Amino acid sequence: GGVYFRSSKIGVAGMIMYTAWWLIGQYQARKPLTVVQAAYLSLLLFCTSWLDIQGFIIGAILGLVLGFRAFFSRARTDTLLATGALVGLILSRVYFKVVGPAIMNLIWGVKPSFEKTQLGSLRSYIETKNLRNSGNLLLDHFGYLFGSLDLYTNKWLFPHAQISSAAVISLLVCFLIFFVTVYKKNQQAFFSRENLVNYFPCVAAVSFACGLYAMYIVMVKTFHPVLWDDVRLVYYCLPVHSLLLFFMGYVLFRLQNRWPDSTKSIVLVLLCLLGANLWSIPRQAQVAWGGYLKELKWLENGPVLRACMTKREIPPAVFKLSALNQSVCEYVREN
Repeated sequence: GGVYFRSSKIGVAGMIMYTAWWLIGQYQARKPLTVVQAAYLSLLLFCTSWLDIQGFIIGAILGLVLGFRAFFSRARTDTLLATGALVGLILSRVYFKVVGPAIMNLIWGVKPSFEKTQLGSLRSYIETKNLRNSGNLLLDHFGYLFGSLDLYTNKWLFPHAQISSAAVISLLVCFLIFFVTVYKKNQQAFFSRENLVNYFPCVAAVSFACGLYAMYIVMVKTFHPVLWDDVRLVYYCLPVHSLLLFFMGYVLFRLQNRWPDSTKSIVLVLLCLLGANLWSIPRQAQVAWGGYLKELKWLENGPVLRACMTKREIPPAVFKLSALNQSVCEYVREN
């Protein structure tokens, strides 16, 4: 059953970037959308959700945003896109709950247990500590785009994710100023159907920010090791990174098209970000390989550990693993 719940954050990251690129292309084409194209979006979101639960949550946020636009625009293209997203998400859940387990039972005679995928009570998720840890982790992952500077700072003198927090707070203040300015300028028409469609990019940005925070709340509560330094640096942040990189690139592209004179400044910013991230690679590697991966001796014992996890008919003791590696093998076998 453990194999059934294995994830592919790398695949999700690629699918997110491709889906976002495809959607922007459909809106820029300004041509009537066909049912086939809507079905293609269903396929994209089905594959994204099938790869990992993060893909499903990000796909659900996208579906809600498309539904918002379709509700207020009443345009055929928006309606088809929202419908296609909804169908893809529903099919992914049907596969996860019904089709996938049936295939496993047919081929291997194994029925996966969904006990550890149950979310539990809402109260446990909204505890102050969990909310704080989730926010810090999300801001940390945002900060990786700025060279992972938090790795080089003293967390007692320099609060956790302070750079990322400052950036996010600044964006929220700018959004609030924009909201108040536009509202005062034309209060009667602010909530009109046409204006709400025009504010679609802002609605999408706020929706994704809130949705990603909710996703991190669930992730931290259900898998606490994601807070460890040597875990949070790798793998689990890839879907969010792909989303941020794509939209950051798209915003810079639009800025360059609207103000060509800003090209040199944009190139300078990108070079600084690239240099900061390259500079942080040795430190990231030191942290990532200094925790449980070092204890597991992953590179040395990886093949033997994998054989122990997959060849269930052989007792774990036969593989002569360390106590830690054997406990990992037994955990995977049981789940």
